[in-house]
This record gives sequence, C-alpha cells and structure tokens, in this order.
Amino acid sequence: MIQTIKRYNPFPILQGYWLISPILILVYVYLTTLNLHISFTELLNQAPFAFIFLNACIAFTQSYWLKMLKGKQQKHYLFVALAQQLISFNILGAALVFLSLRRGSDKASAEHPKAFFLLGCGVLCLSILVSGLLLAQMV
Repeated sequence: MIQTIKRYNPFPILQGYWLISPILILVYVYLTTLNLHISFTELLNQAPFAFIFLNACIAFTQSYWLKMLKGKQQKHYLFVALAQQLISFNILGAALVFLSLRRGSDKASAEHPKAFFLLGCGVLCLSILVSGLLLAQMV
C-alpha cells in the first residue's frame, strides 16, 4: 500500500477538481435561477449564492496557477491555496491540496515572478473577506 501511495500523483486530481467543481456549481446556480424564476443578479444578492459563485470563479484560476507554477513557487502557492480552501470550508479541496503539498517538489523555478504568489495571497484575502461577510450576515 505504501508503494501505491508513493506512486500516486494528486496534481491531476486537484486540477480536475478545480475545473469540474466550478462547472457543477455554475450549473446549479443557473438551475436555481430557472427554478425560482429570478434573475442571476437577484440570486447573487443572497450571501450563500454569492459565496459559492465566488469560490467557483476562484477555483478556475487556481487550476491555472497550479498548472503554470513549478517547484518552490508551486509549493508556496499551494500553502496559500490550502488556507483559502480551509477558510472557504472546502474540506475536499483542502485535503487534495494537502496531498499535493506532501507530493510536491522543492526544485527552484525562475520561470515566473512573485506576482503569481501575490495573486494567490490576494485570492486568500478575498476569500477571508467574503467568508467574514457571509458569517456576519448569518448572525
């Protein structure tokens, strides 16, 4: 079993999760607007739907950054993504990110500037803000 775990590569699964789950969420939001006979903007005025829509949009970009970054930059970005997934209460996504962190390499990569990491921090801050607003509205 240990041999199987060592050969296992979680990156394609994580990337697929970050591509497929937003599509499913957007289909759900679309079907909800049809079922409730309201516009998309009216639905996004409700905090839970705004939160899941924002997370779906973030997941698309996270999939891209996971593919583009290599080495230490990817590892740093995955630390930020892990915090974002936990703040968003996305346990499955956090588990996949954690597995990817354990599997990642420490090779240096000079291909991309630190702007990618800063963008990840911006996404984290946006997630914290939206989560805080969602929790404040629930209270």
